[in-house]
Amino acid sequence: MALRYIILIVIFVWSFFFIDSIITTGTVTDVKPKFIIGNSSFDNTFYQFLPNYDTIYILSDVYIAIKLSEQKAILYKRNGDSLIFPISSGSAKISKGMETPEGIYTVQSRYKQAISKQFNNAKLFNWIGFNGNIGFHGLEGTSYERLLGLRPSSHGCVRISNRDGELLYNEIKIGTPVIVYKELPARIFVFAEKTLFKPNQDILLSSSKKDFVYMKNRLKNLYDGNIKFNLHSKVFLDGETPLKKGGFEVGSSAKLPLRQDLPQFLIKASTVISDRIKMLNYPIVIDSSVFAMD
Repeated sequence: MALRYIILIVIFVWSFFFIDSIITTGTVTDVKPKFIIGNSSFDNTFYQFLPNYDTIYILSDVYIAIKLSEQKAILYKRNGDSLIFPISSGSAKISKGMETPEGIYTVQSRYKQAISKQFNNAKLFNWIGFNGNIGFHGLEGTSYERLLGLRPSSHGCVRISNRDGELLYNEIKIGTPVIVYKELPARIFVFAEKTLFKPNQDILLSSSKKDFVYMKNRLKNLYDGNIKFNLHSKVFLDGETPLKKGGFEVGSSAKLPLRQDLPQFLIKASTVISDRIKMLNYPIVIDSSVFAMD
């Protein structure tokens, strides 16, 4: 009995540091450890101690991830390609400045050129707004580019070079999902096929009050170790519906409990097992928020 739990602890610690190393490097790795899936008590215990995140399934062909701690943005594509852009986010240390808020958003507006009336009618090139008056943009000249990828320097927006801004602008559209975070989030984005969405069972996110309350409760369940209450429905972003200012909370993996309470009959079901341990059985693309591929 004691040996079994020692093995479980070793496996959990290994998986944590392994996943963390992939998050740091942003590599693509084919991971296929030889775990036996079955109905033994060992398996049931093992699944409950696996890392669990709140998955948001993406139906569009691209999404944007902004990692504030590394001052970079990544455009992930369904085909496995990605584009990495150095950025400079918002800073509360400058006059009238604020940190770029973490959260789950969508592109709300896009203009080849916008004007900031708040800051002396400054020209904002390749504007991509995702949280009200916060968004990607370039500026006149190139002097601001020396801080891209190094440290926050804007008043709240995400500065990007004009060249990179044009590339990003041409890849996205209104409704493209955006996730912004500092450290490892509790929620993740995973590409999914449209056939996975079940209209009478799953949630297609909008800005309704009902969805806001649901997502808040869903995150609380995860923090409380009651992920079993979240298994009834999957959550989707269609890549076409823009969310209102504020978006949804991204959560923090630091608040996730060591153990989740999973119903025994679901632990034994192959469909749920597959959904929960993909991160250990399939190619993993991680850096911004993807811990498993569907």
